[in-house]
Amino acid sequence: DFSVLEKLRESIGAKKADFSNYRPNFKISKNILELKLLETGEIILTGVDLEKNLRDVGGLLGIGNTQVTLHIQEPWADLEELSVVPASKPKFHLSECKMISDMRNKNRYNRYVTSNKIDGLFTVIPQDKETKSWQDNLKMRAKLLPCIYCMQKLNYRDFNDLKKSEQKEIVYDFVIEDFFEEFSS
Repeated sequence: DFSVLEKLRESIGAKKADFSNYRPNFKISKNILELKLLETGEIILTGVDLEKNLRDVGGLLGIGNTQVTLHIQEPWADLEELSVVPASKPKFHLSECKMISDMRNKNRYNRYVTSNKIDGLFTVIPQDKETKSWQDNLKMRAKLLPCIYCMQKLNYRDFNDLKKSEQKEIVYDFVIEDFFEEFSS
């Protein structure tokens, strides 16, 4: 609704601009990974693909023009641990935080899944604690918590100035949809 702006234009006697012949000289292009991400909501990227396509814009993660989160799809957690709401591990990441940098430096960056879903649920595969293998047949969606290092880096809602109990409350009450709406890239 531009009615207030229209009234302001009229009050100063400005002419309305004619954009009928305006043609932007740029295209917003999406790469194949970004298109797949938009279509499916999640994609698995290798370390090389992450290095090549993941952007850090203003502290937030993105692929192309699409804001994303990262999480480990095959965590060292079993079905019972992942079924707790919220699961204690893994965490999801919103920024190029200390943990993401450490994982990249340890060559463990290829364990991440990129997501732009806003329902707060993340695809994970439980691990069988006895065989140490992942149970693909039990792939599930789990409620995960945001990474505390990401909250600190972004200073989300003055996170760094809060008491530990208040920080914990922000982490447990975190709504990814609200975050993406407030901090869209």
